[in-house]
Amino acid sequence: MRLFIFDIDGTLANTLGTDDRCFRDTIEAEFSIQVHDDVWEDAKKLTSGTDSGIFYYLFKEAKHRDPSIDELKFMKTCFFKRLCNDLEESPEKYLEIPGAKRFFNLILNNTGNAISIATGCWRFSAILKLKALGIKYENIVLSCADEYLLRKDLVNNAILEAQKRYLVKSFNLITYFGDGEWDFEAAKALGINFIGIDFKENGVLRKLGVDFVYKNFIELIEKNDSPYL
Repeated sequence: MRLFIFDIDGTLANTLGTDDRCFRDTIEAEFSIQVHDDVWEDAKKLTSGTDSGIFYYLFKEAKHRDPSIDELKFMKTCFFKRLCNDLEESPEKYLEIPGAKRFFNLILNNTGNAISIATGCWRFSAILKLKALGIKYENIVLSCADEYLLRKDLVNNAILEAQKRYLVKSFNLITYFGDGEWDFEAAKALGINFIGIDFKENGVLRKLGVDFVYKNFIELIEKNDSPYL
């Protein structure tokens, strides 16, 4: 059995920009923490781009202490409300990367495949976006940033939980689909295959040495040239 693992923002969903904006607006409005562009980029790189990691990093940099459990809960609550309002006002921002849903369903409907989602989002954020895309997630392993600060750990959890879900000791092949350098680094650290999605065509993944990079899933389906599929 083969396991395919998907990131969400920038991979399945074209939501990276709006997600970043809502996150930054929330922490600035609710905690009076000003987040400049260079600090934001540092936070993402140093924490492998997870919601939990970024919040802890920005909060500690500004307040010189870790956030409390209540402060974390408050951040999640306010961020969720902001995302919901943003989706209601601008649903056009919550669209799929072209071909994502079709490819996801092709994988899902093949009985020889297992499927997981490993995302740096908090769970409520991941579910909101999957619903907006019309992707059925209810019976799929969903590994999120609620329990993990680092991308590598939540991807590893996606593998372990998939083994339990599909009743296998190991998979013949594991491929992770992602758009960020931290996705690639996590795949390398875990010794699994990686396929890059570069919808913005910034070339970062190519520069890092990723062998198989596609603009979107339509191109991936049409080329079908990766041994990781």
